[in-house]
Amino acid sequence: MSKKNTTTAMLAASLTGDPEAAARVAAHQAETRFVRTLIDMRVEKKLSQRDLAKKMGVGPSKVCRMEACNDKELNLGDVMLYSKALGVNMSVLFDDPALPAADLIKHHVFAVHDLLEKLMKLAHTVGGDDTISGKIKQFYGEVLFNFTLGLGNSFSKLPGGSPIRLDGAEPTKSGSPAKSASARLAVKA
Repeated sequence: MSKKNTTTAMLAASLTGDPEAAARVAAHQAETRFVRTLIDMRVEKKLSQRDLAKKMGVGPSKVCRMEACNDKELNLGDVMLYSKALGVNMSVLFDDPALPAADLIKHHVFAVHDLLEKLMKLAHTVGGDDTISGKIKQFYGEVLFNFTLGLGNSFSKLPGGSPIRLDGAEPTKSGSPAKSASARLAVKA
């Protein structure tokens, strides 16, 4: 089989000899993306449908029906129960495209801040464990570095914008930081 036929939809068409099978499989995949995410999380946690049903306080057939339906047929309450039984927090984001980009960015920045605060509390909880605290400090440095790099790159693309360098070095001709200078932005734990 050629590399072209590596998608599930193309594989179905190839195996059945029916070119329309690819379209049907692709449509089914699009209609069950969320359901497949739920199943993937359950499998990752090494739980059978029966195990999850017990944690949910429902019969195994309930979990089976949920995992066999399409996304539109899912009940929000059932999804909340399913995710709680998995020990996974569920977040729902209503994204209003009519909102200004600045408001959306602020929302995400505050969300990232809240998550970083959770890490900070973990670092304080483990206290003297230098390994965990060190890894958290390293991660903070990586977040700061990547955020600064991305923000600087976006800023340089604005009309009249120019590359931003934190280490005082001159930007390279391409406008991107030299590799050696970028490495100096990393924060050591």
